[in-house]
Amino acid sequence: MQIFTLFITAVGLMTDNELFQFLDLNHPGLEEVKEAMAKGDVESAKKLLADYLRNRTSVPWGFDPHNIDRSIRYSKPYADQTVAGEVQVIGVPYVFPNGDIDWFYNPTKVRDDLPDDNEWQWQLGRMGYWGNLGRTYWGTGDELYAQTFVKHLRSWTKQCPRPDDSGNYANSASGWAAPGRMLIIASFIRHRSPMRM
Repeated sequence: MQIFTLFITAVGLMTDNELFQFLDLNHPGLEEVKEAMAKGDVESAKKLLADYLRNRTSVPWGFDPHNIDRSIRYSKPYADQTVAGEVQVIGVPYVFPNGDIDWFYNPTKVRDDLPDDNEWQWQLGRMGYWGNLGRTYWGTGDELYAQTFVKHLRSWTKQCPRPDDSGNYANSASGWAAPGRMLIIASFIRHRSPMRM
């Protein structure tokens, strides 16, 4: 399942008419979109909007995807460890078999030489290693790093689905009170900006 599909499932799908109601159709470059909507031709308006978004030059991108500058700082060895499922969280290393992360596993719960610490799992769920994984993909162009990110994201969405009751209240049985679930989601949202590639 793709992340976009999961997002739509979680928040609901906006109708085409709702989308166009929220847009400023008086914005320069959207004249044809506005004209199509005035005629009630939503399909043409969607195509024209997509064309505008693809071809506009007014957006100050931080990078040009057509002219990739690979001179970015990254750690390939650290990215290779991530690909192999080797993580170090709060100073405690762990290797997930076959590189498959179990988002609910916590080595501090099973190792006698470590104090029991929920922070290990919470920090794992903050996915701090994803930023380097993205930068390594950007810097090398090696699809393995992008594929690993996708593998992790898919496993996370499968293992940590949105709870039925949304968990937006203190006594929710499946939300914030359930160890790990919503904390992982909140961490992903808070830390998604470092993933800019």
